[in-house]
Amino acid sequence: MKNLTLFTVLILGLLLTNCEDPIDVPSPFEESTIAVDAWLTNTAAVQTIVLNESVDYFQGGEPATISNASVEVCRNGNEACFTFTESSPGLYQWTPPTGETLGSVGDAFSLTIELADQTLSAGTVLNRTATLDSISLTFEEESIFNDEGIYAEI
Repeated sequence: MKNLTLFTVLILGLLLTNCEDPIDVPSPFEESTIAVDAWLTNTAAVQTIVLNESVDYFQGGEPATISNASVEVCRNGNEACFTFTESSPGLYQWTPPTGETLGSVGDAFSLTIELADQTLSAGTVLNRTATLDSISLTFEEESIFNDEGIYAEI
């Protein structure tokens, strides 16, 4: 009986202890670069572009904002150009006049950002979004994967 108790204690001891192997992942991050966050639409709403400096993933923290940049978006070459003004550090906005938008589906856009020591540019086309023909709501009971509630299905 003593051996069985000792054996049980040893097995439980082995099962309840953890092994921890630290993993050191090398990070090739050397210096920050400019991060541009822009989601522009064809709606008559304020359009926003955010400029930050990138940060090392493993260091975390808030990225530094980039101020005093010249930010401009042009439609179809130079058909129309929109100057974004800095509303707060790193936050550049353009407010459309009443009834105007940046453009429509199929228009080509170019983004130009001028800083003190460099100029960045990019281009894209405003594409159509997916057409939704129906949305249905379904009640799902609680399961291992979902909480109980009403879920939308497309």
